[in-house]
Amino acid sequence: MAHLERIYRTLSHDSGLLALANLRRGIEKESLRMTREGALARSAHPRSIGSALTHPRITTDFAESQIEFISGVHRAVHACIDELLDLHAFVYQKLADQGELLWTSSMPCLIGGEEDIPLAGYGTTNEGRLKHLYRMSLALRYGAKMQTVSGIHYNLSFPKELLSDVFGSPTPAYMHLIRNVNRYAWLPILLFGASPALCHTFLAEGVVHKLKRWDSGTLYRQFATSLRMGPLGYTGRSQRKLYITCNSLEGYTEGLLRAMKTPYAPFSSLGLYAKGQRQQMSPNLLQFEAEYYGNIRPKRSPNPGERAVEALLRGGVEYVELRCIDLNPFDPVGISAEQVRFFDCFLLACLIMDSPEDTREEARENRRNQWRVVRSGRAPRLTLSSSGSPREGRAWALELLEVCKLSAELLDAANDSHQYAAAVAAQVETINHPDLTPSARILSELGRSKQSFFSYSKDLAIANQALMLERELSSERRDELEAEVRASLEQAQRLESEPQVDFDEFVDAWLARV
Repeated sequence: MAHLERIYRTLSHDSGLLALANLRRGIEKESLRMTREGALARSAHPRSIGSALTHPRITTDFAESQIEFISGVHRAVHACIDELLDLHAFVYQKLADQGELLWTSSMPCLIGGEEDIPLAGYGTTNEGRLKHLYRMSLALRYGAKMQTVSGIHYNLSFPKELLSDVFGSPTPAYMHLIRNVNRYAWLPILLFGASPALCHTFLAEGVVHKLKRWDSGTLYRQFATSLRMGPLGYTGRSQRKLYITCNSLEGYTEGLLRAMKTPYAPFSSLGLYAKGQRQQMSPNLLQFEAEYYGNIRPKRSPNPGERAVEALLRGGVEYVELRCIDLNPFDPVGISAEQVRFFDCFLLACLIMDSPEDTREEARENRRNQWRVVRSGRAPRLTLSSSGSPREGRAWALELLEVCKLSAELLDAANDSHQYAAAVAAQVETINHPDLTPSARILSELGRSKQSFFSYSKDLAIANQALMLERELSSERRDELEAEVRASLEQAQRLESEPQVDFDEFVDAWLARV
């Protein structure tokens, strides 16, 4: 409490409020392209929206049919959401021309077998081939279906002067925040989880699960919040015992480097090559920094050709990436302005609360808490664990929201608004009435409409497409977006015309850099 009170007083002064008015944020949002019938699209990434390798704001994630939208960096929340709206309106029009739309749920649409998921391709440059190889290895290690699960990544940075005044320098402040997010990530999962059900085609034959059958095509859990964030979703079985400390940036990067240099027998047994083609970057526990799954990551924008860990070691932490956010199927871009404001409050709360050093045992406890919330977060008597002792989930959530209220006071004072307080108040109401959560609303709608998860989600996707097709872009804005498409295609063509070194040599040199 002493830490919280000291930082709160510091931030309440004019200089602190001025700094809080200058938060910088950005959003990355993944969505699957689908056919009008609701099946995963198998067509190539449309040239009409640019090159996935070089376009700065519209690319692909794991699958060729998994579009990723990347906003710019914004001080104003509405500017960030408006940019996403424009990008979606532009892409929806292009997809409509070829009879496709975007699936709006985190758990995927109709999928056949693993072989029916086209891996993202990025052309013939070594950089593009490396990106494709990484995706090939993810499919080999974890399965392609798991990688089609989509979500939101929310990026936030605080002004350097604010973090320096309170913590001495930005990097320790961000690591302090990250440790608390790891402790309390179950709260945004409880509040905003929107994947309590899934289409039966997502699970391979023989997969063991404890889901109930809603109908012939739908599996669900009664009080689940986000199946995406649990054992059936976007997680790596090989990483469940992997502990990488966040007590310092040095400890974090050393842990990543160790994992990237440690052979892992199950991956070694898969082989680096198959039929003369490289299928893994390495046989190690991690091949790539991004392969380490977590609820939050410390980040720094890399220089051209620089690896993520190199960027962190060069300049320290620049911003954090919150990754435990399901797509909001009730919003046409998957996230609302109110959600953004709540995430600002939550991350600021994680900064101003005390943050003891993490331990391996606590990391296990954090994982157990998260999976309890994933499976039964809306259960009337949810019990979590804190330092080995049971805690009533609802009471703990309300306690954390009290700190978020302090964050909201500061952010509203800094921005001359009442919107942050309203965002937190809405989530207090949600905790008191769990039927307001997106996960509860989805199950309620399935019951009301007597639809399967697939049918209901397809209807939402069609409705969101209609909303986006109604959004008119100014001629100036459309010209700007079309110019970005042309520039990305031209840049990709230039890169492909340049001579390339042997690909295996390129991969080995990339791996040797850290």
